[in-house]
Amino acid sequence: MSFSVASSLRALLFGALLATGAARLLAQDAPPATTTPADVRGDSDRDGDGLTDTEEANTYNTNPDVADTDGDGLRDGDEVKTYRTNPRSRDTDGDNLPDNEEIQRRTNPIASDTDGDGYSDGSEVYAYGTDPTDPNSHPGTAKGTTDACNGAVELTFDEGSAVLDPINRPDNFQKLDALVECLGRCREMKLLIVGHASPDGSRAANDRLSEMRANEIFVYLLSRGVDEARVEDVYGRGSRSPRAVVRGLLTEHARRYLYARDRRVVIYLLNTCNSTRGSL
Repeated sequence: MSFSVASSLRALLFGALLATGAARLLAQDAPPATTTPADVRGDSDRDGDGLTDTEEANTYNTNPDVADTDGDGLRDGDEVKTYRTNPRSRDTDGDNLPDNEEIQRRTNPIASDTDGDGYSDGSEVYAYGTDPTDPNSHPGTAKGTTDACNGAVELTFDEGSAVLDPINRPDNFQKLDALVECLGRCREMKLLIVGHASPDGSRAANDRLSEMRANEIFVYLLSRGVDEARVEDVYGRGSRSPRAVVRGLLTEHARRYLYARDRRVVIYLLNTCNSTRGSL
């Protein structure tokens, strides 16, 4: 091979190497290519709830595939933009009225006491039957209503359970809410908390279960600010005080129906109430 041919080949090879290196440098300097899938673009709203998928994922932590994340009957977008409620909570203000029911009743879903009369919206609706939007309608003025400060408060439980369940048994919380308000008004009122169980299971198991139910209520009341000194005693009676009177053989359905009355806690209200405002 002649010197001129070899020189030409070397020049061509050197040029190719320079071109390859330049291309690599350009590739390193160029910004990476980005693509945005259609299902995560800011303008996408898969569930049609009025919030973009990006807002649901990054801002509100709601489900972009479910229009009503908390299942309260209100779309996530309506909760955020119209009602200012929490799209991840069925009861934003904690007054035992679900957000959608507050909208229907025209109460304030982000204020537990809409009319400012000292009684939560939930207790006015469920415990007293008074108007939660009228400050002149409350247990002190209502006729024919039963004040939670009189008699006893009875709470029910699922079979084998000692847990307060806000989903399946919201009425328990409504009764307890009314009781806490009563204690705030009746300084001299004291409580006796007694748990019960149905005849199902062994006597020892029922004794334990009834005690657990009574203690569940006791701990809940303490969490709501009730002074421990206002509770005279907390104990369980097992299945020794049945409500159901059973004669003969029962079907499984009939047995469950009758024994449901025995799965309870009774809070006895000691002393009378003269509506003296005091501490819990």
